[in-house]
Amino acid sequence: MSEQKERYQAAILDADFAIKVGKTEVINVIGDLLPQFCEKLYVHRYVFTNEILFPPLVKRRIKELLDSGLAEVVDRESIEQKGGPLAVSVYDATVEMLRTVDEETRCGGKNWGEIVSLALAKALNLPVFLSDEAYMEFRNLLMSI
Repeated sequence: MSEQKERYQAAILDADFAIKVGKTEVINVIGDLLPQFCEKLYVHRYVFTNEILFPPLVKRRIKELLDSGLAEVVDRESIEQKGGPLAVSVYDATVEMLRTVDEETRCGGKNWGEIVSLALAKALNLPVFLSDEAYMEFRNLLMSI
């Protein structure tokens, strides 16, 4: 009898990570492996709509998870449904704080996907963030939270 491994309750999926692990055709990391490690994958709507575009295989695999209920696209409005007005305040404050960490950050531009995803994680108290960012690039954002 195989032993059931404990899974994380949820994780945030970053675009670059999704694209790198999702484009392999040999194994479906997004659809077959990630659900073994967490019960639900969250993707911020900005990331899903504006950053996870190519290759189409990655988008399709995420859509399959969405259709099966193992993933969910979340934005500011759904944060309020999940966590209430306090969660929205935490989200807004975290976005505002993180956008000042790197002077090159622009709404809808550089770092924006990471910023809104980290703010989502903070607002919903989700400790797992799946990203491929190099430590030094990401460190300043993480240290600001």
